[in-house]
Amino acid sequence: MEIFIPWNDIKQFVPFNVSLRTSTFLWYHITLFAMFYSILAHAQYCLGDVIKYLIMVVACISIGIIAMIKLHGHAVHVPAGWRILFWMEAQS
Repeated sequence: MEIFIPWNDIKQFVPFNVSLRTSTFLWYHITLFAMFYSILAHAQYCLGDVIKYLIMVVACISIGIIAMIKLHGHAVHVPAGWRILFWMEAQS
């Protein structure tokens, strides 16, 4: 952390005496606190995205099932050549 905020530059602004070892200890704790805060603060957004995609998957599967039920027994007109897996090779 001292790369970003050198202790020798800011120690005059700290109202109590702190050794270099203690300052390193404090920087580690400040950094860990910031890391966990950012992880926990953004976890709710990640959870929201997961819930949104689960709702979308359920909706798409439901629409597909409804379409299969409603179209059961109806003939689907498929253009010529579309039943061939490698249709590009069939044209040549």
